[in-house]
Amino acid sequence: MFSQQFFVFLALFFHLFLPPAKSNISFRQEVNYTISVRLDDHQHKLHGHIKMQYINNSPDTLTEIFIHLWPNAYKNNQTAFARQKVETGSTRFYFADKKEKGAIDSLHFLVDNTNISWEYDPVHIDIARLILKQPLLPGGQIIIETPFRLKIPASFSRLGHVGTSYQITQWYPKPAVYDASGWHPMPYLDMGEFYSEFGTFNVDITLPANYVVAATGVLQTESEIRFLEDRIEATNQLIKSGFSKNRDYPSSFPTLKTIRFTANEVHDFAWFADKRFHVQKSQVVLDSSTTVDTWAFFTNFEANLWKKATDYLNQSILFYSDKVGTYPWPQATAVQSALSAGGGMEYPMITVIGSSETDQALDEVITHEVGHNWFYGILASNEREFPWMDEGLNSFYEYKYMEEKYHPSESDFLPSFLLSGSDMGLYEAAYLFQASRNLDQQPQQNARLFSSINYFLGAYAKPAAALRLLEAYTGDFLFEEIMKKYYRAWQFRHPKPDDLQHVWQMNFNKDLSWLFDGYLQTSDKVDYAMKKLSIAKDSINIEIKNKGKINAPFPLTIENKEGEIILKKWTDGFTKDTIIQLPLPPKSYIVRIDKDNLLWEINRQNNHYHIQSLFPKWSMPRLKLLAGLDHQEKPDIYWSPLIAWNKYDELMAGIGLYNRFLFAKKFEYGLLPLYSFSGKSLLGSAELKLHFFPENRFMHQVSIGISYRKFNSNKVDNSSSEDPFYATYRRIVPFVEIVFNKPANAHFQHALRLESILLHTKTPLFSIEGLPEGTSAKQDEIWRARYSIEKLSPIHPVSFSFTSEYQKTTLQSVPVTSLKLSIEAIQQITFQPKKQAGIRLFAGFLWTEPSVVNYPLPQSLSLSRQGFNDYAFDDYFMGRSETTGFWSRQVLIKEGGFKQAFGSAYNSIIGQSNDFLISLNIDTDLPGNTLNKILPLNPYFDLAYYLPVDSPESSGWLWSGGLKLEYFKGILGIYLPLLHANPIKDTYKQIEKNTGSKFLGRISFSFDMQKIHPWRLTDKIKF
Repeated sequence: MFSQQFFVFLALFFHLFLPPAKSNISFRQEVNYTISVRLDDHQHKLHGHIKMQYINNSPDTLTEIFIHLWPNAYKNNQTAFARQKVETGSTRFYFADKKEKGAIDSLHFLVDNTNISWEYDPVHIDIARLILKQPLLPGGQIIIETPFRLKIPASFSRLGHVGTSYQITQWYPKPAVYDASGWHPMPYLDMGEFYSEFGTFNVDITLPANYVVAATGVLQTESEIRFLEDRIEATNQLIKSGFSKNRDYPSSFPTLKTIRFTANEVHDFAWFADKRFHVQKSQVVLDSSTTVDTWAFFTNFEANLWKKATDYLNQSILFYSDKVGTYPWPQATAVQSALSAGGGMEYPMITVIGSSETDQALDEVITHEVGHNWFYGILASNEREFPWMDEGLNSFYEYKYMEEKYHPSESDFLPSFLLSGSDMGLYEAAYLFQASRNLDQQPQQNARLFSSINYFLGAYAKPAAALRLLEAYTGDFLFEEIMKKYYRAWQFRHPKPDDLQHVWQMNFNKDLSWLFDGYLQTSDKVDYAMKKLSIAKDSINIEIKNKGKINAPFPLTIENKEGEIILKKWTDGFTKDTIIQLPLPPKSYIVRIDKDNLLWEINRQNNHYHIQSLFPKWSMPRLKLLAGLDHQEKPDIYWSPLIAWNKYDELMAGIGLYNRFLFAKKFEYGLLPLYSFSGKSLLGSAELKLHFFPENRFMHQVSIGISYRKFNSNKVDNSSSEDPFYATYRRIVPFVEIVFNKPANAHFQHALRLESILLHTKTPLFSIEGLPEGTSAKQDEIWRARYSIEKLSPIHPVSFSFTSEYQKTTLQSVPVTSLKLSIEAIQQITFQPKKQAGIRLFAGFLWTEPSVVNYPLPQSLSLSRQGFNDYAFDDYFMGRSETTGFWSRQVLIKEGGFKQAFGSAYNSIIGQSNDFLISLNIDTDLPGNTLNKILPLNPYFDLAYYLPVDSPESSGWLWSGGLKLEYFKGILGIYLPLLHANPIKDTYKQIEKNTGSKFLGRISFSFDMQKIHPWRLTDKIKF
């Protein structure tokens, strides 16, 4: 007896006080809501009360309940939502006025009519934890209730208002999901959706009587039903007579009305209120026992498109019911309203749609959002954890609907000049843009881990493409039958990826690991390649190599020379080289892997074999003007006419040849030969790069390359000949670049570049009389290492770099060894949208052996970077050796960062150091938007402390300030110095005395051509 009581007590102790075990048993909690809410449209507030019946259907005892308070996401700039908006490039919420932001407050939680303790999550203020006084046993239930007040934010995402148009979504306290994996509390995100418990809703909404309300569920209020019937009749008349262009908000009636909606077996409730809504109603019959009411609510904005909205609703409901399973709810609604979180957003039985512009676009977005009722609404997987289970599955069916109805092509969305010779679609192009740089991400991961473009690719496009491949492989009928079984088995039950995979494995007897483990759980690439083809008496043997890491099935086709398919055979995937035997076709034919481009291969140019072709596995390269998408068979060589000019080479013309446009290549080249008509010489530049992607956690990419550049740097008239003497430089730079790994959604990047700069310079020699009498050649080598890290953000971006240089050279016949170290840090402080103040700090140190005094070295630290002290020929200067005139005033913001352009004769005695130079550069945009956008005239101030070349025993301060005009993110700048330290004033006076140039002679300009290098611009696009 004692023993039995003891074990009962022990079991109860573990049951009540130990953390609940995570059961593998499938269960679903239930939450039934009763909500009453009143809209104050003067204060843009909701006053409400919510009562929730929480039923614990799990085998676990619960001691706490997590509650989502998602309106608090709009409370301040520290929430997960606010941070994500900044990370994805939007500053609108960050700089919003306090009155535009929102929050939920006045909360007082009771459980079973008793006060309880509760607290906000220490990190996320849009999550709360209720601490239960009595543990909630399996099969038990509690009543949770609280009053609440909601300040409705402006339309920054989903919940919001524009004027007195209201989008009331994710608006009430809602329990997080508890499933076999435990609790799933999650902060609200703009990019990343939801996971909620099923139940019932009884919602009373009180608001001014002339509002039209569209909501989840079925309207129960008779007077409101009659009100909508009158609205429908008025809308029908407007369809005949025409809609007004007026979009003003009418005044609210002083009288209020209360309307009720009810909904069963749903996990969310959304409603939309606008006094301007037009209304249409229709019905769609699914079978003998199922009729669905369809509603459209819209304003005058795009009303001519929306008059067809119920037709689109009816067609999409029929389509999804036929392909996936019968729509289970009594109504479906589409609402045209403000939305800042995308083109459309879904809720059970209702969707909100933003701007559409065309009939087809409206049909597509309504279909997509209605389709979410099946995957988001009925199956209701955890969208935050597995976004592809909703977005990817739904996108597959949306694309199928559009293909059957409109026969569109993804290429319709791409400029025609890019498409010549390519059948690539927009989504594949977006995928290859990322995948070619190894920046794509696996689809099956939490939404918060994606970068922006990868969220679209991983959640929408790539899973949809994988399903398209699966459907082609299995056949339409079997695919549809299995997906219907999945729907029937898991509706209203929150399936996970394993559940979908299990249904497929039970109903399809082939290995699908290539899909569930390959396409969905890795970023591995697909790449099959034809190696060899041999002909037997009555067959052909095709040897195919899997160069990728996913062994997806693929179709192998034989086509005649007109492109007609003679034979098509599906082949299961494999990892090693495989020989496939096919019947011998007629004499002239093409064998091709994946003719319909189902696989999204990283390289499609190794997929074909032409019989009776001079190069059966390879075609002659295709020349393509400017840019294009990859040809499916031929390697592309892009070309572009080139025109260039500088002071010494004057007019140059040439042609650019390069093999990269959007998609990075393992081997990349860019050749830019230029012919100088005045110098009658071949000049130009070139760069070759070979990329590797190491499979380790340390390095993302390693690039080995070499660059070449040759131009003239001066021209001196020859008194004894018509041909001038040219100073020429030739620069060869072998280099290694390492881009280090980081989380894909992290908005920083860091890299290391190691290079050896090999310089060959030729300069004129002058006689005692100062006449040119020949040239002198010199060779130098500079070893340089540069580490850089950059935080990419529209708010307070930061960059840092550390550079070291080692050089051995000869100066005035004396061998000199030098070591130069420098640090550059740049901080931008964003104080208004697209308005920043910048702070740049530079510190440089130079050591030489032997020590050099009283004259500047080529590598001396410089107050301002000009052509004459660009000793490594890193940059492009239009008049590199000019000491007077317009071209002598070109500067670049490097080293000291001063904007002065004195010319070499003056810079030799001011602003140069053989020891150290520390500088601070400050500039700021001016507040305001109108004039400053057209004429961005902003102040700057530069300050430096250094040890001068001409006075090594004493250090000195220099400063200067003025106004600057900068365009195209600093590529082009014009600088007007106004105030200076005395040494700079004295220098300007000397220049003016020698040249006669007054104020205009002080103006300098920058033109940084390095910032418009097309490869570097593409590499910076990270999304």
